[in-house]
Amino acid sequence: MKKWEMKNMEIQLSALMAHSIRQKSMTAPKAQESDRLKSTISVQGWGSDYSVDIDLATSYEVNNRLRGSLEFTESSIFELKLEVSTLQSQADEIERNYVKEIRETSLCRSDPFASGAGFDVEVCEPEIMLHNFSIPPLVSQETDSIDAIDAIKEHILDIIRVLDGAKVEKEGLARKMGQMECYYEALIQELEENQNQMVGDLRILRNDHSTCLYEISTTKADVESNEQILQFAEERHGCDAVNKELEGRATTSEAAFRRARLNYSIAVDKL
Repeated sequence: MKKWEMKNMEIQLSALMAHSIRQKSMTAPKAQESDRLKSTISVQGWGSDYSVDIDLATSYEVNNRLRGSLEFTESSIFELKLEVSTLQSQADEIERNYVKEIRETSLCRSDPFASGAGFDVEVCEPEIMLHNFSIPPLVSQETDSIDAIDAIKEHILDIIRVLDGAKVEKEGLARKMGQMECYYEALIQELEENQNQMVGDLRILRNDHSTCLYEISTTKADVESNEQILQFAEERHGCDAVNKELEGRATTSEAAFRRARLNYSIAVDKL
C-alpha cells in the first residue's frame, strides 16, 4: 500500500470527523431552541383559548423539528457506522497486506542464507542483493506503515467517541421528546376537560337563557294585563264621575220639576 493511499484515508477520516462535529453543532442549537420554547411555553401559561391554540401549534412545530433532527441524526449515525466499518475493514486489509509484504521481505532476505550455498556471490542474484541492500528503507517503510495504521486507529477511535457522543445526544433528544409528548398529552387532556366543562357551562347558560326569555315573555304579558287593568280603572273612574254628575243634574231637574209643579198647583188654586 502506497503513502498516498494512507493520506487519502486520513483525509477521509478528517472529513468524517468534521462532518460529525458539524452535525453535532447543527443539532445542539435545535435542542437549545426546543428547551427555550418549552420554558417559554411553561412560563407564559394558558391565559385564553387563542394563546392556547398558538402555544399548541408552536409545540407541535417544535416537536416536528425535534423529530426531524432525531431522524437526521439517526441516519447520520448509521452512515458514520457504515463508513467506520468500511474504514476498519480497509485498515485491517492494509495491515494484512503490510504483514504479508513484511513476511515476503523477510523470506526473500532469508532465502540466500537458508539455501546452504554459503556466502557465494553467484548464488544470490543482483535483484536479491539490491533488495538486501535496501533493508533500512524497508524498515523505515514498515515503521511508517505501523504509524499510519496507529493514526488510522486513533482516527477510528475519535469517530467512535463522536458516535458515542451523538448516541448520548440522540438518547437525550429521545428523552426530551418523550417528556414533551407526555407534556402535550397532559395539555391535550386538560384542554379536552376544559372544553367539556365549557360545553356544560354553555348548556347551562342556554337553559338559563331560555328560562329568562320565558320569564321575560311572562312578565311582558303581566305588564300588558296590568296596563289594561289600569286603563279599565281609569275608564271606570271617569264613568263614575260622569254618573255622579248625571245624578246631580237629575236631582236638580227633579227639584226644579217639583217646584214648577208646586207653583202650577198654587196657580190653579188661585184661579
